[in-house]
Amino acid sequence: MNDLVAKLVQEYKDSSRKIQDEYDKRIGSIPSNPVYHYTSISVLESILKKRQFWFTDYRYLNDPSELILANQVIHKVILEFVEKSKFRKVFWDYFSKNYSKIFELSSVYTFSFCSKFDFLPAWRWYGDNGMGCSIGFHPNYFKPGEPEADQAAKMVSIKVNYDEKNFSETIQQFLSLAEKGLEEVVKSCEGNFLLCHEYAKEVLYDLASSLFSLFPGFKDQGYEQEHELRLYQVELKFDGKYHPHEVPNKFNSSKRQEISSHQRTCVKMDPIDNASSIPRALSSVFSHEDICQIWVGPCLDFECAKKGIQKILIEAGYDEGKVEILESQAAYRGK
Repeated sequence: MNDLVAKLVQEYKDSSRKIQDEYDKRIGSIPSNPVYHYTSISVLESILKKRQFWFTDYRYLNDPSELILANQVIHKVILEFVEKSKFRKVFWDYFSKNYSKIFELSSVYTFSFCSKFDFLPAWRWYGDNGMGCSIGFHPNYFKPGEPEADQAAKMVSIKVNYDEKNFSETIQQFLSLAEKGLEEVVKSCEGNFLLCHEYAKEVLYDLASSLFSLFPGFKDQGYEQEHELRLYQVELKFDGKYHPHEVPNKFNSSKRQEISSHQRTCVKMDPIDNASSIPRALSSVFSHEDICQIWVGPCLDFECAKKGIQKILIEAGYDEGKVEILESQAAYRGK
């Protein structure tokens, strides 16, 4: 890459990350208290023993329209911006037409938590209808670390944003930054078409990557009562190749074994029906210290379930009494 183009591209990326950081601060991406994953007892056992969890392809979520809505908002903002833009119409038309294709070909894997412990709606929706448990993860698990110089985080933690206006304004900031950069490169490169094209190609990828960093963390306001936080992995398919989404310092990758999201598998829901397979991606390995609580579902016999969970914890290598096991007090109908 030409030195001038490389300099301008880096300046664009630095400014882009500042926008992302400001957005994270506004919505509070890093929790200050434990967060909880509601699940079944069998999944609890798998998570504790393997110290890993599986991310689910967004197309196979309980309600895949969650992320489709976010992409629709992004696309709407892009189209409105293109109509108003008076500069480099060719670039924006190209970006607008290809963004949907990139979205369809790219991979997004998510894993959800709830900021509320012993939360009745979560027991109903995700806690095996009150017969499961919730796993409390220590907030330190989500704090950004200092990855190696050549390593970017493969997982991103983000608090779900339910404010469409705030979400749209941040998209507009990214688009405005890209347009400003294009104006500067045209001036600096004195009309050199090849250099302008080289810069535009880099910006196109980075801009698409930035927008992808937003959409897994947006949901309709009707879901606000879920109080959700997500971890996600993104692979952006661009120019026919997969590019791991790089977001430096967004996850504590320096202290944990990172597993590339290329290492994915399909988990069959039906052993006979191949069409029922769900694409999954592995998480990084977490430590024993990252789990601080386990809540027993309101429809389970607490003492019986507690003994079973204690046995699982010991088999998984946890020190006895290290993880607090708590009884749900939720007023579950039919309990």
